[in-house]
This record gives sequence, C-alpha cells and structure tokens, in this order.
Amino acid sequence: MAIGLGIWAQLAIMALATHPATTSAEASRAGLRRLLPLLGVAVVLGLVFALVVLVPVVVLGVSGFDFARAIAAQGNPALMPPMPPGAGLFVILYGLTAFILAFWVMARLMLTYAVVLNERRGLGAIRRSITLTRGMTWRLIGVTILFVILVFVTTAAAQGVTAIAFRLILGSGHQALVIGLASLVGSIVSAGFMTLAYVFIARLYVAAAGVPVVEAAEVTEDGSPTL
Repeated sequence: MAIGLGIWAQLAIMALATHPATTSAEASRAGLRRLLPLLGVAVVLGLVFALVVLVPVVVLGVSGFDFARAIAAQGNPALMPPMPPGAGLFVILYGLTAFILAFWVMARLMLTYAVVLNERRGLGAIRRSITLTRGMTWRLIGVTILFVILVFVTTAAAQGVTAIAFRLILGSGHQALVIGLASLVGSIVSAGFMTLAYVFIARLYVAAAGVPVVEAAEVTEDGSPTL
C-alpha cells in the first residue's frame, strides 16, 4: 500500500511539472489512472533485477559454496567459509560489471515513468525512454551521481544537527526519541530532494520529447489541458 501511494504521489508531481496548466485534482486523477500500468512495468523491471542478482548466487551454489555456514557467520569475516577461487573471481568481475552497467541503465531508463504517464505506454515505455535519452547518457550519469552525493551529505548533516539539538533539549535520557526525531527530519529533507528529482525528470521528458507542453496534454471540451 505504501509503495503504491508513493508511486501515485510521484506520478501526480510529475504530471504537475510536465503540464503547468494542470490542476492538482487533474494531476491526482492522472496518477491514479496510470498507476496500474506503471506498477506492471515496475514489476517487470524488478524481476529483471532479481535475475541479475540471482546469477552470482547460482554460480556460488554450483561451485559448492557453504551458504548455511555463511548465514551462521552473521557477517563475521573470520567465520565466513572460503569461496572457491574460480567462483570468487567471477563474482568480483560480475559485480563490477553490473555496478558500472547499473549507471547506464539508470540513466537510459530515467524517463520511463514520465513516458508511462504521458504517452499511455506500458512496457513500450522502456524502449521509448532509451530512445529519448540517447546522447545524454554521460550527462545524466554525472547529474545522478552529484544528486546522490548531495542528498546523502545534506540528509546526514540535517540528522546530525537535529540529533544534537534534540539531545540538548530533551536530555540524554530520551535517546530513542532523539533518534526518531532526527530520522524524521532526515526523511523530510530526503523527500524534498526526491520531489525536486521528480520535477527534473518531468521537465527533462518535455525537453527530450520535443513536444510543446500544450500539445503534449490532451484537451478537454472547455479547453483546459488534462492527462
């Protein structure tokens, strides 16, 4: 339920940013209408991601890696079972390759949600996003990395400062409450940055699609744009 509400809110924000003449009510309805198609696309992408993660697990299993002992070690390196050399090398190379490709995939699929929202596409939104982001891959990767760093630093700073302030106000005897309040502030800061990210993606879609905003929206009988 929470995931669905989050995606609906994201779609509504993107609808407002894509078509400035759209009202909040229209944006909410547009997000609700496109929620199920987007969830379908998200499920497919999630399955692909799961398969990518599953590959090294299968390789380790075939090589005879002791998963039961690894789980029992609870992250303690001294208790971890040895990894077969061949499988270990594969996992390292596979992980590095997947990590690098993840940035490319993230950049090329950045407009998928916007396409699902505005072009009434389902799985075809994936190919459409790749087409729209052609020639922008490295710039989008750079922007994404800088954005992640900015969000991490700002959120950590906000949590640290508020934790100190709440500890001074409430005293050292309310540690759990201090941590909870600091985490809440961090979540609010992070949510603000994510809202900016949704707006950026929506405006990037308008620029990449090369369609004027007025033409990109459907028009109702009274002449007001809708989604």
